[in-house]
Amino acid sequence: MNTREERKIIITMSPVELRELADRMEKLWPHLRPTDPVFVDFLHYSSNFQVCLHLDQEYFYKLYKAVES
Repeated sequence: MNTREERKIIITMSPVELRELADRMEKLWPHLRPTDPVFVDFLHYSSNFQVCLHLDQEYFYKLYKAVES
């Protein structure tokens, strides 16, 4: 027997909302150490399901490393 569950999550946001999230990431990044949590915000939150947004430390590390060079 084979089973399969398919789920789709659709997140609808405006460019303004996306920019606000990006701004929060950019403000958070300089204060983070490698082992710090990188949580930014909940995109959805209910008692049985959460969609969490986390900052990509590797992206920011590479970006800032390139700027310093």
